[in-house]
Amino acid sequence: MVGLHRLFTQSNPYVRCSYPFNCWVRVRTSRAHPLRRVLTSDGAVPVCRRWPTEGLPAATGSVGRVSGETNDPGEDANSQPGSPRDESRFAHPSMGHALDEEILSGGRVNAGDVRRVGGTITRPVGPHTPGVHAFLRHLEAEGFEGSPRALGVDDFDREVLTYLPGEVSQDFTPSWLADDDVLERVCRLHRDLQHAAVGFTWPDGIPSAVPYLVKGCEGTLVCHNDLSVENIVMSGTTPVGIIDFDYAAPVDRLFDLAYAARHWVPFRATGGLDPAIQGIDQIERFARLVDVHRLTRAERARLVAIAGLLLDRLLTVIKERADAGIGGFGAMWSAGYAESNRADHRWLTEHAHRLIG
Repeated sequence: MVGLHRLFTQSNPYVRCSYPFNCWVRVRTSRAHPLRRVLTSDGAVPVCRRWPTEGLPAATGSVGRVSGETNDPGEDANSQPGSPRDESRFAHPSMGHALDEEILSGGRVNAGDVRRVGGTITRPVGPHTPGVHAFLRHLEAEGFEGSPRALGVDDFDREVLTYLPGEVSQDFTPSWLADDDVLERVCRLHRDLQHAAVGFTWPDGIPSAVPYLVKGCEGTLVCHNDLSVENIVMSGTTPVGIIDFDYAAPVDRLFDLAYAARHWVPFRATGGLDPAIQGIDQIERFARLVDVHRLTRAERARLVAIAGLLLDRLLTVIKERADAGIGGFGAMWSAGYAESNRADHRWLTEHAHRLIG
């Protein structure tokens, strides 16, 4: 339960919250929304924007603007602790100044909608969000440090997550992708995530959102299912975190591994490899991946088969999204995705026996 240590009033809308850590909670009162709510898997806690005062990276640079926010009834110039009134901004009560939001680049579906706000990230919500937040809280409880923490939903119905410090590549084939040691570190982080997920059950009534899930790959272990290069947070050549859990869902874990292998081995036609990773030994890299995850020969064979089905499914989904004008999928399709997908499929078929071993 949330501990509210100070009752709110319209002239003082801040209360102290003790769960999951000490933080200030701003209760927004309005005719449309008497209280904002924080998503949980088993209901909604009647509090709103949660801004942590400890346990998060310090705010640096530009972060935190809430534009277009209207005044709460009864608020006056003294209702916001620590700073003069500014109707276009939200200031954390422990800070003496308002902070600007920083729009983060990258992504195809949520491009332009992911923002850094101090030590937090805001992202669009969907029907799957309560399940994702429940999963992230489970990972936190299990001591997995490589995922963001779910803080709730803000006044603009955006999910709020902790910011993971580090670097996220905007290049789908960064130079360090060819480093076999980096591959092994990523595989170990991925393995730790799968181990931490054991014991979590996806909440009843909450849909999951994996558009490219292969038929027959449904399961009970909740996995990330989108472990592409741009969803790994790096510190130099060390992977320190995994982001973008929108496609988390209960699946056959080999489906999750097949998607990761597609990007990290990678399962791509040799002629289509970026110059930065030309010359890599894809067979050896796949062997490293399966060794970290301790797969049997039968599991390796099933993973390779799933990868082929995944390529078929991706071809369909990306074409549908390109036709619908969603995100950056139109440009992806126009750049020759269909041809490269089919070339990758041929490569996988030709090398299947060597991959399986």
